[in-house]
Amino acid sequence: MIEYFRGLIKDSIILKIFLGLLTLSFGIWGVGDFIGAGGLDPSIALKIGKTEIRTDEFQRRYTSELERFKQSMGATATTEESFRRAIVQALIQDLTRTATIDAAGRAMDVVIPRDTLFELIRDEKAFADPTSGQFSQMQFAQVLAQSNLTERGFVDMFEQDLRSQRMIRPIAANAGAPKSLVDAIFAYRNETRVADTLLVTAATLPLAKTPTDDDIKKVYDANISTFTAPEYRKVSAVVLTAKGMVKPEDITEADLKAYYDQNNARYKTPAKRHVVQVAFDSEEKAAAAKAEAKPGESLAALAARLKADVVDMGDLGQDSPLAKTIAVVFVLPANEISPPVQTDLGWHLFEVTSLTPEVVKSFDEVKDQVRTAVAADKGTTAMYDASVQLEDQVAAGASMEEAAKLTNGAFYNFEMDRDGNTPFGASIANIPDRQAFIRTAFSLQAGADSGLKETAGRDGYYVLKVDGITPPKPKPLADVKAQATVMWEKEERTRMAKEIADKAAASISPSTAFSALEAADKRLSYSQLGPVTRFGESPAQGAPVDPRRVSPELLEPLFKAKVGDVVTAPVVDGFVIARVKEIRPAQPNVAESGYSQLAESIKAAIGNDLMEEMSKAFGKRYPLEINNTMIDDLVSRQR
Repeated sequence: MIEYFRGLIKDSIILKIFLGLLTLSFGIWGVGDFIGAGGLDPSIALKIGKTEIRTDEFQRRYTSELERFKQSMGATATTEESFRRAIVQALIQDLTRTATIDAAGRAMDVVIPRDTLFELIRDEKAFADPTSGQFSQMQFAQVLAQSNLTERGFVDMFEQDLRSQRMIRPIAANAGAPKSLVDAIFAYRNETRVADTLLVTAATLPLAKTPTDDDIKKVYDANISTFTAPEYRKVSAVVLTAKGMVKPEDITEADLKAYYDQNNARYKTPAKRHVVQVAFDSEEKAAAAKAEAKPGESLAALAARLKADVVDMGDLGQDSPLAKTIAVVFVLPANEISPPVQTDLGWHLFEVTSLTPEVVKSFDEVKDQVRTAVAADKGTTAMYDASVQLEDQVAAGASMEEAAKLTNGAFYNFEMDRDGNTPFGASIANIPDRQAFIRTAFSLQAGADSGLKETAGRDGYYVLKVDGITPPKPKPLADVKAQATVMWEKEERTRMAKEIADKAAASISPSTAFSALEAADKRLSYSQLGPVTRFGESPAQGAPVDPRRVSPELLEPLFKAKVGDVVTAPVVDGFVIARVKEIRPAQPNVAESGYSQLAESIKAAIGNDLMEEMSKAFGKRYPLEINNTMIDDLVSRQR
């Protein structure tokens, strides 16, 4: 919850709307009462107080989020129903949160003026032309099209989100961090210790003896899991892919020509119109500007006289997302200023500054592309037909190898562990739909087959059979004796290092010089540690702390000790003896950047907690009803 409000405060509205703030958890954040409403109208997905979110809108938002996760995490991740349900639950949280705060804002008469709304939309960087940095109607339309949103739908969402922000931002802005709290946390974090230390490095210690067979056997028995070979499965499989079904060189000329004629539009570059525009707040202003235009004057020249901004919309075709919104430009003669045109973002004057005619590529120019496309189409059809035959053959008891020959599929057999590696440690490269394939193989009993499976990318099918199972078993001691010997040697050196450190620590008195101990015993290495914080860092930026002499096991007792106390603790490769030389309390200073940053983070955390409590309070006024039937149906579908 706190992270949500942090993002809401510091990120743009567009970022929230299009990237979302999905926290993959099943815990609902506490807005209102959640009612499993089986009695809701099927056309309603959620009802928050009097606000209803329609099923088609919820499905559109869900599909958009699912596609976004597929792009960032891969299609395989979203095949898990638990993952899709987590996305749905997070979406419910997001929609409920916004609708609840928006409803409270409406009840309190929080109004967003239309001029302010449109001005903020035009200021959003997501809609700016990359070259000019100014608002671009084309960029606006493209972003909306990518998110399956209409202009009206987006404007409504934007207004709702802006109203919600105006409700909650003042709370964060006016939160405060008590100085006593900041001082206490700053002092705790920045208190430091200086200590004299002696390091006993285990790796450099000479062994006093050679391990016996009994020594090696004890290490082997104590670490048997380390020496246990994983479970292996012998798997045979038939894999069908479109590429494996039809060869491009086998496609006839007649098939190529027929495909080209049927899909001629693919090989056309539609006519384009280069469009510029000037935006106005009202019809009156747009009409007045139009009336100022001189005969034959360009829109750029008119805008220059009126000191208005011209937005270059680039080359637009009839297939542009803007075609319906500004249809007038596709019938407007070149170099002529349009009459005032209204969109959801205000009023506009347009001009077509140049025309690019349609270009059609000939059959010979695109013949190779057509051949590839026809092979893919025919391969997909053949793959589907082969999948039906493969399923029948396996059900009839045919072996995987026989089924592969009959269906023109690829036959594979290998032995693998749960990581897809052979018993020799090599990764098996030709596993289709790797994670799902391995998971399926290790879920079956010996002799069982998986039935027909479609790959996550929907570009192939496979059937696998578990031909045999080799359960996990310890490797013979003789095979791992060298590894066990190395392990014994490391344990023995660590034992010796501890013994040396304990003996040296016992001899230390308040007047003992650590440098003298180093001189007397070359196995001890002296160095001063610190100043160091309780987190193992230096208070001075860039100042190093010897990582060989610091560990969590050392820091905890070191910061409990008094000056003169001696502590011993393990480190990465050995043991350290430390005697506290100096305790340096932190001195809070409001002028320090670290102090200011801490104060700001505490202030933000307090503000976020206040906003969470406010949102929960609003939620009690607007109970949530969920159409569970629709939700369950939605998440059960594998997209």
